[in-house]
Amino acid sequence: MSHMVMIHGLPFKFAEYVVFNMLMKESYPESRKVSQTTLKNDYITSYNNEKKRLIALLNSIECMIINCHFACEWKLHKRVLSFCHISPPHNGVAICEALHYYLNDWNLTNKLATVTADNVMMLLLGN
Repeated sequence: MSHMVMIHGLPFKFAEYVVFNMLMKESYPESRKVSQTTLKNDYITSYNNEKKRLIALLNSIECMIINCHFACEWKLHKRVLSFCHISPPHNGVAICEALHYYLNDWNLTNKLATVTADNVMMLLLGN
């Protein structure tokens, strides 16, 4: 039930809706009524389990995504320019070199206005 609440953005009190409980009892007579407190606790447990799984997955990824945001004819656009592998070490120098390589590939080194990174680097990309 916690996954249903997450996916559909339902309130925790959904577990105590009379019609929902009637439907559950009718379709599955062995079902037990769940309180909104139990549902909330299940929700938090599910969230924390998914968060741990996602953190482990993200820690195993060695990639960089380069997004480009630009204005053309007074309209804001954004595009993914590259989804590339970055070998360790993931320090500022390695990321800057990879970024410079891909910006060169797109002929954008002289058109770059700003670089926003998660927490690693701010090196000059020009000569």
